[in-house]
Amino acid sequence: WYKNSFDSFFNTRHDTFLSKFIYTIFEFYLLVFLLRYTMFKFKPEVTPLTLVIYFTLLFVLFVFSKGYLSSFLNKIKFSFISKYVYSVYIVHICVFVIYWQISTNIYSEFIPDNLPILTILYIIVCFLFGVIAYHMIEKPIGKCMKNFLYNTEREVESATNNNPR
Repeated sequence: WYKNSFDSFFNTRHDTFLSKFIYTIFEFYLLVFLLRYTMFKFKPEVTPLTLVIYFTLLFVLFVFSKGYLSSFLNKIKFSFISKYVYSVYIVHICVFVIYWQISTNIYSEFIPDNLPILTILYIIVCFLFGVIAYHMIEKPIGKCMKNFLYNTEREVESATNNNPR
């Protein structure tokens, strides 16, 4: 009984319009709740365990594409963003330190009321600096390393072929 119910939950071929619609409403509710909780000043009283459960449910729903929202987001091609992810990860802390210094020293009265706008602006700035770092640092160093390793392998191969034993 348990195995059949488990398999039927993750089998998306038999999902009806109504079930996908209900999953979509659930996905949308969880996504909006978690975004509101992380971005806005006035937060509902929620225990940390509840947040963990909500994140886990949203993760499971998106991984298995149970609703229309997750199916749509899974179909969008993010390959153009994926090559910049590491660079964004590397530069985000530097951007955060500079961003925090500027925003707290110059615009301190602006922060509490406009946290969502500042968060979106921070994400955009991080992504832009990550793209710049990718094209100006990561990609040229990758080419140099590839050329160095390729030439080294060729030299080793030619040395072993010319050296009779």
